[in-house]
Amino acid sequence: MANQSALAILIISGVSVGIGVVMWITFHSAGPIARRLGPIGMNIITRVMGILVTATAFGLLGRGIGGLLPGLAK
Repeated sequence: MANQSALAILIISGVSVGIGVVMWITFHSAGPIARRLGPIGMNIITRVMGILVTATAFGLLGRGIGGLLPGLAK
């Protein structure tokens, strides 16, 4: 039992460190990417990301309403 707990903690720690490294690389390279895209490219990326966030929000809203009012989900 204790061995499994230690292994689980080690796996979670490794995944957390991996995510931290990926985030550091992403944030570190954001400036050069923004300079390379320029203002027009950044405007396009901003709009596309806004559309994706809006679509995700409406999907979550639909699931929440479907869970709250199951009669409408059919």
